[in-house]
Amino acid sequence: MEWFNADGKLLAKQGNMFANSPLNRGKQSIQQASQVRTLTIPVYAGTNEKMQQLAGYIRASESTKQAEAALNKLVWGLGSGGTIALIFVALGGMCLTKQAVEPIKQSFQRLKQFTANAVHELRNPLTVINTAVEVMQSHPERIHPLDAKKLVAIASANEQLTRLAEDLLFLAKKDALGTPAIAHKTSVVLDRLLQEVINRLEFQAEVKAITVSSTLMAGITVRGEATQLHRLFFNLLENALKYSHPGGEISLSMSTHRHLTIVRVEDNGMGITPENLPFIF
Repeated sequence: MEWFNADGKLLAKQGNMFANSPLNRGKQSIQQASQVRTLTIPVYAGTNEKMQQLAGYIRASESTKQAEAALNKLVWGLGSGGTIALIFVALGGMCLTKQAVEPIKQSFQRLKQFTANAVHELRNPLTVINTAVEVMQSHPERIHPLDAKKLVAIASANEQLTRLAEDLLFLAKKDALGTPAIAHKTSVVLDRLLQEVINRLEFQAEVKAITVSSTLMAGITVRGEATQLHRLFFNLLENALKYSHPGGEISLSMSTHRHLTIVRVEDNGMGITPENLPFIF
């Protein structure tokens, strides 16, 4: 405690904690500096409120070390508790998310299994239809001219269904096994594979009167999956046939560049519009 006269001169003090700041000679005020908080109260003399005169000031000082230590402890406790709470919330969220996703994963697995089973069941009747059509087309003398186009339509539709079944089976296998490993790849004789593709599309080319010419290099082998390579080149040639004008030409050629083999499919169809060219990879 400190006592001052009206001019701010120190008259007396008692205790062991005093403020180093000058006396605030004004109304009652609270100050804090250097871990010391002070309360200054002006003292007036006189019984009549209107005739009271300033007699001096009383200033009380108190250390804020304990308060700051308690405040720091509280802040540390709140921070630690908040961190622990966030960890438990995150763990609980992960567990709840896993439980919520599990039924979806099971449904997706059942859907993939159903797709694979359905494709296997579809392949047998599609094979039977394809065989029957090929047998009928091998004896054109037995086919009425009006029915010939119907057989072509049936063969085309059956081919589309077969490719759709193969696509579904391919996707089901990819989902179940992931990306095929290198061990699944084999050495594929590329010219033989391309010739098989040409043979499969020969009938479609004859229907549209399109000439398919090929320049293949014998003895070239590549590492890959024969089934997927066959699908790749079949789709390229089929698109070339689909978008070429009747009486057009399609060429299939092979070339090598260092350790690469380049297969080129060219046609004189409608081509790709300029605005779509940037999207071709």
